[in-house]
Amino acid sequence: MNPYSIAEADPKAFISPSARIINYQQVSKKIIIGSQTQILGELLVYWKSGSIQIGRRSYVSTGSRIWSQSSVTIGNHVLISHNVDIHDTDSHPLDWAARRIDATAIYNGTYFEPTQTLSESIVIEDDVWIGCKATILKGVHIGRGAIIAASSVVTKDVPPFTVVAGNPARIIRQLPESESSEAKFTDEEWERHLPGLKASRSDSMEYEDFEMQLQKKERAIEELNTICQQRMKDSIAKELEIGQLAEACQQRLEKLKANDREINLIRAACEERMEEMNKKMAIHSELRRSFTRLKLIVKWAAILTLGAALIFGTLYWLADHLV
Repeated sequence: MNPYSIAEADPKAFISPSARIINYQQVSKKIIIGSQTQILGELLVYWKSGSIQIGRRSYVSTGSRIWSQSSVTIGNHVLISHNVDIHDTDSHPLDWAARRIDATAIYNGTYFEPTQTLSESIVIEDDVWIGCKATILKGVHIGRGAIIAASSVVTKDVPPFTVVAGNPARIIRQLPESESSEAKFTDEEWERHLPGLKASRSDSMEYEDFEMQLQKKERAIEELNTICQQRMKDSIAKELEIGQLAEACQQRLEKLKANDREINLIRAACEERMEEMNKKMAIHSELRRSFTRLKLIVKWAAILTLGAALIFGTLYWLADHLV
């Protein structure tokens, strides 16, 4: 939906294609954007109440959100850096039971009534500078020319021409009012003095070029996101594969350890068997030596017996023939 159809924007205001204008009331005067103001962030008004009014030559950077259930009034020449949150409401009730009902209604695209969500108007005067990632909470009034340091959380009023910082934000410095000659200009003189913004609703060609560039960047981001998701899947798959390999290696190691234990048992049994065989071989060798000695004894005994028989036979023959 064209953001200008749900906001009352000056013809010289510029609303970036990347901006988000969410007007649940669908009443254009509930969001008013002044001349030469640039909106790159998000403006939101709730279903039954809330309004946002931004003056001339102000700037709302990317990622910044201004949500209203009561009213948010922003003056002229206000600079709101990126990722700033400005909320005039707690967004949800403090009571947990009411918060359940309220959240369920929001999920269903409706709004629970009567709501117990607390809200209180916010006023930001001219020439305020709000640093990146700062948060402005309900009921705060920020005086002219004040500076809100980056990442500050503003919960109380800020006097004009002061610098606040911290969580919660505290005054850390007083600022002098400008001494330049332009400080005395009236609003009309300032409009004549400052050049017009290059980006405006009337610059349709530049607007369309910017929108095309934004679409190209969005497609490139989508492609990068797809590549990142695929790489993430590949990385997870590789991690699973590595895990499976590690598990298989661990199982293999356990098997090798079991095999080592089995081999050690077999080796011990073989050593015992070898010792038994060595003992048997020693006994066998001793028996062979004993058998060899016995054969020699028998052999010599046979020789001696034969010799004795020859001697006795000879003697007997001689005795028989000589007598």
